[in-house]
Amino acid sequence: MLTDNKIFQNAVSNGIIKLVNPADNADLTADLLESDTLYRWIEDTSDDAKAESKYDYETQKLKREEKRLDLELQQMETQHEAILKELESVRKVISNNIDRTFNLFNNG
Repeated sequence: MLTDNKIFQNAVSNGIIKLVNPADNADLTADLLESDTLYRWIEDTSDDAKAESKYDYETQKLKREEKRLDLELQQMETQHEAILKELESVRKVISNNIDRTFNLFNNG
C-alpha cells in the first residue's frame, strides 16, 4: 500500500504505476491526468499534525540528548585538564627530587 502521495505521483508520472480507466480500458497517462479536469491531485493532509507532533517530539529528544552529551564532554574535558595539571605537578616533583638527590651527592 502506498502511503506517500509524492511517491505515488512520481510512480504514475514515470510509468511505474499504470492507471486504467475501466469504462474504456484506456491508459490514464500522467499527461492525461494533468490535463483532464475530471482527475486532479489532492494532497492528503489528514496525518500531517500527527507527523509534525512526532517530528517535534523526536527533535526535542535529540536536543536533550545533545545537551547531555555536551555536558558530559565538558566534564571529561575538565577531568582531562585536571589530570594534565596533576601529571605536570608529579613531573616537577620527580624532577626536583632528582635534582636534590644529585645535588646532595655532588656536594657531599
